Amino acid sequence: MRDKPFGGIFICCSPILLIKDPEIIRDVMVKDFGTHFQNRLARAHETMDPLLFKNLFMAREKGHQLSEVLNEKILEKGTKISVTRLSAHLPDKSEYCKLVFKFHQNVNNGGDNQENGTEIFRPVFIKPEICEFFRKVVWDVVEEREKKKMFRGDFMDLLIQLKNTGKIEETDSVEEQAETNSLTYKKSMDPVLKNFQGDDFVAQIVLFFGAGFETSSTTASFALFELAANPEIQNKLIKEVDSTLVATEGKITYEAVQNMTYLDMVINETLRKYPPLATLDRECMKEYRNEKHNLVIEKGIPIMLSLFGQHRDPKYFPDPESFIPERFSEENVKKIPRYVYMPFGEGPRNCIG
Repeated sequence: MRDKPFGGIFICCSPILLIKDPEIIRDVMVKDFGTHFQNRLARAHETMDPLLFKNLFMAREKGHQLSEVLNEKILEKGTKISVTRLSAHLPDKSEYCKLVFKFHQNVNNGGDNQENGTEIFRPVFIKPEICEFFRKVVWDVVEEREKKKMFRGDFMDLLIQLKNTGKIEETDSVEEQAETNSLTYKKSMDPVLKNFQGDDFVAQIVLFFGAGFETSSTTASFALFELAANPEIQNKLIKEVDSTLVATEGKITYEAVQNMTYLDMVINETLRKYPPLATLDRECMKEYRNEKHNLVIEKGIPIMLSLFGQHRDPKYFPDPESFIPERFSEENVKKIPRYVYMPFGEGPRNCIG
């Protein structure tokens, strides 16, 4: 299908429409999303896998801490370092991290391969003990914040607002949010959200943790791999980081990171070669017609696009197997067609992170 805008493939016995043309991708992901392509194909079991079923998709780490751990490992002669695990920086003795790493591995491996041979196409990704762990942690935090009227200005605060008032109040600061605590913790009778008290709430926390944990650590791992394999790129990046830290007197700030343009190119090129998801999918909700391409998609037909294929298509990215951060320079990035480079997806259901 190299020169075709779309084509048919099979996953097991199910026919799938694979779309390649950027215009068709735009129509599916953005232009006609609201009328035809709102749903993803991915599904989870409602009762056996509730936290995955109810979420939006279906240990705070710091750079200094990671640097300290890495320096310790380097001093140990002959020590082999797992870059993926190092990027996640998981303490071995923490029960919290053991469970989360188990959850992380389970999601990576597609869940258990169904010991009893049932529900083959809908495996349980988040096991009951992990569900209970997350429920306890989430509700303990919610109870403490509500009791003490604590505000952190984070995602949990937004969910608590939504749970208690049925809406999210925009504020400019944590201080301003604290001043409106009577609104935030006022119980709402909104019938639409009155049940946002159980797994509907917890599932969103699990989604953010699982998606953010996996994608960030994997991207960091691949970036470090490419820097090791390309010392000239590594040296160029080191110079940018060093010069930035000189200007900030050694302080790593949000603004400082934003000003590291070459670092941004390195991350973008890493996401091009190694997108967190290899494919994106949608489901056609009603018959769709595209006269320009003589394309008719019947209701219920699954649609897929290959991020891995798009990102490594030499038509868009010459010498695609090479790691070339300059593809994403301010000048070159403008030459990349829309809906070709999509590490965070596109349209209303793009990556919420």
